[in-house]
Amino acid sequence: MQKTRTAESAAPFIGTWRLESMETHVKKGEKTSVRKERLEGLIIYDTCGNMAAQIMWPGRRSLASGNQRAGTAEEVREAFEGYSAYFGTFTVDPEAGSVSHQVKGSLLPNWIGTPLVRFYKFENGTLTLRTPPAQISGREVTFVLVWRKENTCGKGEQ
Repeated sequence: MQKTRTAESAAPFIGTWRLESMETHVKKGEKTSVRKERLEGLIIYDTCGNMAAQIMWPGRRSLASGNQRAGTAEEVREAFEGYSAYFGTFTVDPEAGSVSHQVKGSLLPNWIGTPLVRFYKFENGTLTLRTPPAQISGREVTFVLVWRKENTCGKGEQ
C-alpha cells in the first residue's frame, strides 16, 4: 500500500470544507455512547499537498484584558481548550481509505511531527473523517467529523 498525493487520489479533497457536525463515540464495555456537538471549523486542502484544519467551540468567552498574554490562567485554559488548529501536508492511501495529515504546526505541540490518520468517505457533497480509536481517560474514543465543501467565497458549493 503506497501512500500517494497523485492528482487522481487527492482531487476529491481539494478545496475548503466547513464543519457540519462532530460526533464523539465513547466505548464503555460493550456499549458505545455518541455525543453530537455543533462546532465551527474549516479544513483546507490545496493542490500542492498542503492542508490546514481549525475547529472552534462556539460561545468562548473573551479575555477580560483583551490581551492573550495578560489573560488569567483560567481564561487562557478555557480559550486553549475551546480551539483546535493544525497545519501541514497530506497524503492519501486510497486502498486503506485513509488520508494522513503530517503535522508541521499545531496549537497542541504534541502533534508536531506526527501523522494524524483519518479514514474518509465522500457522500452527498460531504467528506466524513473518522479518527482511529484512541484511549482517552481509560476509554476508547473515536471522533467522526462531517465536512461540506464550499466555494471560494465561503457560501457553500455552487
